[in-house]
Amino acid sequence: MKGDRTAGFHDWVRQLSMKELLFVYGTLRRAVGHPIHELLLNHADYVGMGRYAGLLFDVGRYPAVVPDPGGGGSVVGEVYRLRAADAVLPVLDRYEGCTDREDAEAEYRRVVQPVRMDDGNRREAWIYLYNHRTEGLRPIAGGDYLRR
Repeated sequence: MKGDRTAGFHDWVRQLSMKELLFVYGTLRRAVGHPIHELLLNHADYVGMGRYAGLLFDVGRYPAVVPDPGGGGSVVGEVYRLRAADAVLPVLDRYEGCTDREDAEAEYRRVVQPVRMDDGNRREAWIYLYNHRTEGLRPIAGGDYLRR
């Protein structure tokens, strides 16, 4: 009986920690220098670099990511552990134009996706995925917004 409770506890901890991780690939990255990054500096801890199996596009002043159906794409980003996810995510949702994850008009939707950390570990993290078609957008070769 105790083993069952322990397994359930570990599942709960894993789900909780997954909801606290955020993968950022564009204007939220440190080197971009956008003022919104201050939010992460004050309310999150840098975990490390990672990659998401997706395709990166140039939307103009910022990038967009969509999942890669072929599985060959790779988007470079940073992973952060949010200290107060319930407070930080609504602010980021507004910034990202993600007013309602079910809203077809929203520019992005926030979803949990697998991320491969540079140390080889796989983590589940929130990511903002582009919620519109990508036809006509310029792909960013190499999947790194900083090297566009």
